[in-house]
Amino acid sequence: MSSTKRKRDAAENVPRKNAKTSPEDWVEGRTNRELAKPYLLAVAKMPVDALDTTWSVGRNRALDHGHVRRLRETFATTGLERNADENRLLLLCSADEVRRAKSEHGPPDGDVLTFFNWATINDQAEVMAGQHRIQALREYVRKAKAPPSEMWWTCELYDRDRLPSELNIKMRINRRNPGLPDNQGQIWLQLMSIASDPAGSLAPGNTVKIDNKLVGALRLGGEKNFPTRRLVSIWNRKAWRERVTKWCSTRLGMETFNISNFEWLARLRIDEYWFDTLDAALHTLEALPLDKKAYLGREEWSRLARALDGKTRDDLSIAVDGLFYTEKKGRRTRTENLLPHLSDEAYEAVVHAAATGNLAFPDVKHQLRPRKKEMLLTISILQHVVAWINPACALEIDNISPTAKDKLPICVYLLKALSRMAAERGDDEYPDNAARTI
Repeated sequence: MSSTKRKRDAAENVPRKNAKTSPEDWVEGRTNRELAKPYLLAVAKMPVDALDTTWSVGRNRALDHGHVRRLRETFATTGLERNADENRLLLLCSADEVRRAKSEHGPPDGDVLTFFNWATINDQAEVMAGQHRIQALREYVRKAKAPPSEMWWTCELYDRDRLPSELNIKMRINRRNPGLPDNQGQIWLQLMSIASDPAGSLAPGNTVKIDNKLVGALRLGGEKNFPTRRLVSIWNRKAWRERVTKWCSTRLGMETFNISNFEWLARLRIDEYWFDTLDAALHTLEALPLDKKAYLGREEWSRLARALDGKTRDDLSIAVDGLFYTEKKGRRTRTENLLPHLSDEAYEAVVHAAATGNLAFPDVKHQLRPRKKEMLLTISILQHVVAWINPACALEIDNISPTAKDKLPICVYLLKALSRMAAERGDDEYPDNAARTI
């Protein structure tokens, strides 16, 4: 059966030789900027200090410092090319703000306006695309010791109130920039941004509609190896959809979410086991006095987990101190490359919370990527336990259709088996958490 399934999965990605192409398939695609042209308010030179890289929908990707460095080096060798159409920043603001800026700066010399006084009359404009160019420009100007007046870039300003919600998302996506692709956590949040928007048309109960919308709105159609079907499978499991959304709202979750792996975990139907790990990590991230969207990525969390996971209260204080501080030439200093961007005061607050907060630091890197053979054996044993307690409940598991959606977790059948056994013995019913405890 497994080999047949593999063949079927592989065949899904192979186009049929004799497949007919409908006239609709020949429609020439238009770029997002072409589609957004009716909502373009102005093209203007903008000071980068008047720009905000925090997104109003979804969540902006973390700065890739390697990409920033490469851009800075390109500026040094080939020039800034700030006026090139393909290098423009894409901004979101209101029509009133653009009118005020035009009134303040007078008539333009050409097609490109100059809004250097934007910050004195308006709020910051939202950057939909271009944060790496902004950071590279800052570093380039600083390194070249150029005057602050050089801190500007040519931008396209789009109407916040009229730009359609789907275009608002599409223009933030890096699907066609292979140098800086979105990771799978970002793709999940982009899907959530579209799905939760009242103007969007995603329907959580309709797999086909979601699938088509994913291909169109998130531009996954050209990525033949992207696990679109598995993404839809997770989406259609309500409990997993809610957990994954919370998980991807943190930097740790953003860096550890893998669609194929999480979909496989969901198919094992021991949801509470995985949810306990996710919830423990999320609780700790909430309790620590730092921005969970910016701090504690995968590598930093792994360092904390290796040092602190499973420590007793008596050992915890020593372990925390040994993790966060080192002795150098008789001086107690912060551990190198551990939360380096935090101030000393903020660092101390994290240390105190870790030592006294009764927090868990599960090793998510290994707990969420178990060996498949071991997990399949565990599931088999669990089903045998259900059969041993009550064969009828085990038969219910066997009779579930392989294509059924939102299958109940195995612990539901285990609890049912325990309850039937208790009824046969005349005992009290088992509590709802009995199956989870087992």
